[in-house]
Amino acid sequence: MKNFNNILKKALDKTHVVIEKFLSYSRENANQRTLIIVPVIVVVILIPYLVFIRPPSAFPAGELVEIPEGLSLSEIAELLEREQVVRSATLFRSAVYVFGRERNVKFGDYFFKEPRNAFIVARALSYGVYGLEPIRIRVSEGTMVREMASLFAVYLKRFDEERFLSEARPMEGYLFPDTYFFLPNADDRLVLRTLRQSFYSRTVELEEEISASGRSLEDIVINAVFLYSLGRTTFELTSADLASDSPYNTYRVRGLPPTPIGSPSFDSLRAAVTPIKSDYLYYLADRNNVTHFSETYEKHVEKKRLYLGG
Repeated sequence: MKNFNNILKKALDKTHVVIEKFLSYSRENANQRTLIIVPVIVVVILIPYLVFIRPPSAFPAGELVEIPEGLSLSEIAELLEREQVVRSATLFRSAVYVFGRERNVKFGDYFFKEPRNAFIVARALSYGVYGLEPIRIRVSEGTMVREMASLFAVYLKRFDEERFLSEARPMEGYLFPDTYFFLPNADDRLVLRTLRQSFYSRTVELEEEISASGRSLEDIVINAVFLYSLGRTTFELTSADLASDSPYNTYRVRGLPPTPIGSPSFDSLRAAVTPIKSDYLYYLADRNNVTHFSETYEKHVEKKRLYLGG
C-alpha cells in the first residue's frame, strides 16, 4: 500500500521509544542492553514486513496478470498493488532490488494458480517465470459453433465469445473436433485459426478419395439433421418442429441443407467419401442413441413405433 513507508516509520519511532525505556532500565550493564535491544529492533521492523509481504485477500489467482511492455519498475509496482497482486508497491520494488533485476523486469502475461506473496511475485517478474501451462480442451464430434464458443469461454480468459460466434458461423462444419492444448492467454482468433487449420491438415489426407468420388469437400461435410435448425441439442422433436420453415428442415425441403453443420470427425468424413453400399433408405435413433436402419418406409414406421412409441 502507499502508506507502507508511513507505517514503517511509525514502527521505527515506536522502536525508538522502546529502546529508550530499556536503556534507562538497564543503564548499568551495556551487554545486557545489547542483548535486549537488538531483538526488539528486529521484531518491530519485521512485523510490518511480514504483514505486507502476505498476498492480498483479493489476489487474482487463476487469472491473467498483464505487465505491458515499456512500464518502469515503479509503474509495474503500482499496477500490481492496484490489481491486488501485492499489498505494497514499495515492498515489491524492494524485493526486485534484492534480486538485482530492477532494470530487467520481464513484461508479458503472468498466471498464478494460487495466491503468492510479494517476494515470490517479485521473483517471477524478475526472471520471467510466467506460470502459463497449456490447458487441455476437448471438442467432441458433432459440436456446433455456439457450443464451441461456450466451451472455450470457460477456460480462456481472453476468449471473446460473441466475436468467435460472428467469425466462426460461416465456418460451421469446417472446425475439426479434437483435443487441443491452449495457453491461458489464448484469444478467440487463435482458437478459430487453430481449429480451421486442423480441419484442412486432416482432410488433405482425403484429397484423392474426394476427387475420385466426383464430389466437393462441401458436399462431403454437409449433414442433414434437425437439431441445427432448431438451435438446440435435444432429441425430443415435436410436430411443430417437423413443420418448421427452416431451410435445414429436410422433412419439408428436398435435398441436403444449404451449408455444413456441426463438426464431423475424420472417420465420418472418410465414410462420407467412400460410403458402404447397402439397401438402407431410412434410419432413426432411439432414446438410447442407438441407430436403426430400414430398407423400406413400412419397416421404418414399425421401428419408430417400437423404439420411440410413435
